Amino acid sequence: MKVICFKGNGNTGKSTIIKKILNEFFNISLIPKDKKDFSLYFSYSNKKIGICSYGDNKKAMERWLKPLKENNCDIIICASRTKGEGIRFIENNFGTSNIVYITCDGNYNDNEKISKFKKIFNNFLFSRTKEFFKRLKKGAGYALIALASSLVGGIITVNKASLNDGITIFIFTLFILAVFALGAIILDRTQL
Repeated sequence: MKVICFKGNGNTGKSTIIKKILNEFFNISLIPKDKKDFSLYFSYSNKKIGICSYGDNKKAMERWLKPLKENNCDIIICASRTKGEGIRFIENNFGTSNIVYITCDGNYNDNEKISKFKKIFNNFLFSRTKEFFKRLKKGAGYALIALASSLVGGIITVNKASLNDGITIFIFTLFILAVFALGAIILDRTQL
């Protein structure tokens, strides 16, 4: 579970930017314009996304942020004051290594904050895909070594024995390559 937290003092635009992201980035406009804070979760690109703009006090955060955690949201977007019970609540419940902060300082340059959000969000969204390709690349490296060594072995065998032995070794090498690829896929589906 990853968290993107917009943090700042009161009235610095935390809820406003979260509402803007909900409308513009996720194309969801269910929240009435006069409603300042809200909490919801939904599916996006096969991930469960939770959004909570209640960030002014711990009691509200417990009420509205906890259900997002209990519903196993993959990514939570929330708001919090810069210091105090709220920020401690987020850090205690999600762990500091799983949280990325975007500061709202009263400077209403929303494009900068939205751009930063998109970069962080996409990094979280595709982190498992990147990890899969790293593993696949590593597995493919091992498979290429096996392929090269068996081809050399096959050439030596062909020179010494018959063509059938060389083909057998080559087919065995292809089997090893398939095992490495399958191993990478299984590793990707396993939780780290």
